[in-house]
Amino acid sequence: MQLNRIIVHEIKKNVNETGATCEYSNKQLPIDEESINLVTILDERYLATGVTYGIFKNDENEFFPSNFNQMNSNQTDENFISFSKNAIEVLTNQIKNIPFAKGGYFVFTDYTKNEVSYFSIFLIRNTKGILFRKSQDSDSFRINPTTHIDLDKLAMACRISRTRYHILDGKYLSFIKHKLPDISEYFINWIAATEIESSRVYTEELFKLSGVITRPNLEDGSTMSLDEFRERIYNYIQSRPDGIINLHRMGEHFYNNEQYLINFAEDKGYTIDSEFKVDKRKTKKFIRINVNADGIQLKFTRGEYNRQVRIEPNNPNIVIIESERFANKLREELNHNE
Repeated sequence: MQLNRIIVHEIKKNVNETGATCEYSNKQLPIDEESINLVTILDERYLATGVTYGIFKNDENEFFPSNFNQMNSNQTDENFISFSKNAIEVLTNQIKNIPFAKGGYFVFTDYTKNEVSYFSIFLIRNTKGILFRKSQDSDSFRINPTTHIDLDKLAMACRISRTRYHILDGKYLSFIKHKLPDISEYFINWIAATEIESSRVYTEELFKLSGVITRPNLEDGSTMSLDEFRERIYNYIQSRPDGIINLHRMGEHFYNNEQYLINFAEDKGYTIDSEFKVDKRKTKKFIRINVNADGIQLKFTRGEYNRQVRIEPNNPNIVIIESERFANKLREELNHNE
């Protein structure tokens, strides 16, 4: 990871009370071992918590998207600090009359990971010890060097892929979507995020992922075939009565590692929510092949490939279907149409 910029501001607000104040940093944190370690841990916790993908709302009246675009177009230290302070001021005014909202430390950071440029905001509340202290000399929050960085729970966060944002890729924004109203609602409204991807898209991404990821081992120690792996994924999906897939639990099920699928998707650039409802029609791809070309449509289960349906090894343009019942049905249809 290459850390480029980092600054911390604090919103002071008690839950079940109105009124909020903000304590700003006027300078960035130094780029050193402590700040790099902090951002590395926050980014790891972010992925482990579970993310949702989306885009900015298309509304010129929303502060965050328009001002982020301006700051992103001219990436200087001054613009980074100014944007972070103005954004925190907007959020402070938004939540001061919301009784259930609660403040915390907001870490604005700009870093590069796996050759992707990110701008992220992390909201920290639950820490062991005082993680930040206000330095009067520098007029900014600093990491307390006597506190071991051990973040039990990341309250809220968002991450913008500047790399995708530059090329207008619609999957540039991701955020944690907690179900707790004191966290999720006001934070998502503040960054003006809206979900865009559908169950169909994420189910398709899972199918693609299954074709490139290292497959688990069978009980005898041999590696699963691709067809076996996809069939087991299909059965796993069918075992979820609500149709909701959680990639952490799925990673634990297949790899005994709840982060395996999440980390692989992150490293390879796949865009897929940590938890989503599958598209039942798209799940058929895990067990069924559907080919439509030259006016011929062929559907069959993957288990029939190389059994009843196969490609002639000496001529790859010849497809052989070996099925007495299919041949009889074809003959009946041809005779019926004569």
